[in-house]
Amino acid sequence: MLLDAFEELASEKNMEDISVSELCERSTVRRNTFYRHFNDKYAFITFYLQTLAERFKVEAGSGYDLEELSDYASHMHKALIRFFESHQESMKYAMGRTVPVSTVDMIVTHISEGIISRAERGLNRDGHTPGKPVELLGYFYSAGMLHTLRWWYFEGKPVAPELLEQYCTDFLMRCYAGFEEQA
Repeated sequence: MLLDAFEELASEKNMEDISVSELCERSTVRRNTFYRHFNDKYAFITFYLQTLAERFKVEAGSGYDLEELSDYASHMHKALIRFFESHQESMKYAMGRTVPVSTVDMIVTHISEGIISRAERGLNRDGHTPGKPVELLGYFYSAGMLHTLRWWYFEGKPVAPELLEQYCTDFLMRCYAGFEEQA
């Protein structure tokens, strides 16, 4: 109930301006109950942002079964675009400068692990030894992709979602091809 009420309030005003009293009133949760679980509103916001990262994992769920890096990347790009669009205010807040980076880190780690495992499998299948550069590719690309989506979404969507997904997937695959050539 608190999470739903918080999202409703966040669609009406800046998250920083939401008080515990408003949140408790909107959710019909008593203040004593709130403070039994959270020290203050910032502890609750941290919990909310961690929940947001977990929601992304659930919403992007079907992509984990994809074996090929290009299929996985395409799926994750689409999932991130949908996620940004359906959680606009929350993502704006999560990507802000005043928030702990835990939410962004959790999403980047999640996507990079998928990229790394698929890239390693592809290189192993081709008889190459992956090594540390594949980890660099996974983390560099995942962080870059998330911040590219931040730019895309909050700067007015200068590119259609389908093109953005295609450009990002093509870019990752070109980077990966460079690793294949070096291996």
